Amino acid sequence: ERWCNSAVFSLRILFPSERRLCDRVFYGFPSTADFSFMEVCRGSATQLLNFADAVAISSRSPERLFKVLDVYETLRDLMPEFELLFSDQYCVLLRNEAMAIWRRVGDAIRGIFMELENLIRRDPAKSAVPGGGLHPITRYVMNYLRAACKSQQTLEQVFEEDRERGMPATSSLSVQMAWIMELL
Repeated sequence: ERWCNSAVFSLRILFPSERRLCDRVFYGFPSTADFSFMEVCRGSATQLLNFADAVAISSRSPERLFKVLDVYETLRDLMPEFELLFSDQYCVLLRNEAMAIWRRVGDAIRGIFMELENLIRRDPAKSAVPGGGLHPITRYVMNYLRAACKSQQTLEQVFEEDRERGMPATSSLSVQMAWIMELL
């Protein structure tokens, strides 16, 4: 949550202010203004992106889905700011890195769903639950899917992302959820 707030503050307030300041100080020298802006903001922007990248490459444990979704949504919402602020020749690598990290966070979300499938496969019901109740893994997964549905639009976007990149999509969210319930 702290990272999300910091990223929003940086890309909507701090970096635009730095851009305006560089443009004023180096008025009439646009190339120098662009280079100065890149030098001033590169370190902070890189630190923000490194955190998001660390989220993308860390554990795929199902419990992390909702935090990873927060990072994904924040990056998605900030992409227009990245494209606007870092559009010059000096910043294009930073903008491209932001886009690549956003995609990796989406890949991490898809990986979390695969890990949920593996969790279900590793915990087969060996015996009946006393009293005919629900098996604990069934209760856990159904509560998990119900909570995930609160972020349905974002999850649909994540699962449709491959198709937009010209790659065969792994599946839509509804197919993914149906498959998970079938595994149960």
